[in-house]
Amino acid sequence: MQKTFPHLFSEGQIGTLKLRNRCVMTAMGTGFGQADGCVTERELVFLTERARGGAGMIITGVTRISRRAAELLRSVSCQPVMINT
Repeated sequence: MQKTFPHLFSEGQIGTLKLRNRCVMTAMGTGFGQADGCVTERELVFLTERARGGAGMIITGVTRISRRAAELLRSVSCQPVMINT
């Protein structure tokens, strides 16, 4: 892979942000949040493992920003939402 992408594992920079490599994990919904939108230990472990695994940058996934987005069950929320279960 080094021959195909010779700069992939070298340092990179976006503006003033310096990255240890150019591997970027894109945003994705994990479904690891609590039903009320709070972060769980599982979500933190998931992201920590990706960082330790070598991702130079991690773009976190789905984050609901309003109570009307409660249908995004188990996604992390900017404001916790009460859900009837």
